Amino acid sequence: MDVPDWTIGIAVLEPDHALVVLRGRIGAAAVADIRRRVDELLAGGVRFVVLDLAHVELCATRMFTVVAQAHRWLRARGGWLRLVAVNPRVAAALDAVELPALFTLYREATREISDVS
Repeated sequence: MDVPDWTIGIAVLEPDHALVVLRGRIGAAAVADIRRRVDELLAGGVRFVVLDLAHVELCATRMFTVVAQAHRWLRARGGWLRLVAVNPRVAAALDAVELPALFTLYREATREISDVS
């Protein structure tokens, strides 16, 4: 059995607030599973999402479609999505697909939030 080269950790901090931590190499094959997990989270009533990208080594551009769709869905319901700890590689990929204007980006987290597994 192949070991995935990425992980997702989700912590629902309050009924409508969640922290999502992605780690590793987010390739095209991972995107469908991540979309399913995010859709489940949103369907469960979460309206405010912090997405921690500190430990993402690379990210397929398709992943940004998932993030953009979640952002739009949340905004339509009075919520938001924030990207935190965006490392330089991921920031460059966001720039390449011209999405930084869509998101509020935080280059660093104010405290360690990457222990969610």
